[in-house]
Amino acid sequence: MTAFIDPSALPALRAAGIFFLIIDILAGAYIFRNRHRWFDKDPDVHDDPKAVRNLRKEVLVIPWIYFTILVSVALALVFLMKRSVAGKGAHVAAE
Repeated sequence: MTAFIDPSALPALRAAGIFFLIIDILAGAYIFRNRHRWFDKDPDVHDDPKAVRNLRKEVLVIPWIYFTILVSVALALVFLMKRSVAGKGAHVAAE
C-alpha cells in the first residue's frame, strides 16, 4: 500500500522544508562560529584530554549532518513530485 500526498499540500510542504533547512543551516553556522568556545581546551578543567573534546564535537556534528542530509533529501523529493502521481491513488482506492 502506497501513501499519496495531496497535490494541494505540496506548496506548504515545500515552504516548511525550506524553512527547516534554513534553520538547520543557521544552527550549523552558529555551531561553527562558536566551536572554539565549546570545543577547545577548558582552562577550568584540570584534565581535559583531546579525546574528550573530540567526542563533544562528534556528539553535535554527526546528528547535525544526518539531519541536514535527511531534510535535504526529503525536500528534494517533495520538489520532484508531480501532480499526476497523487491522482493515481484515487483510481486505486475506487476499485
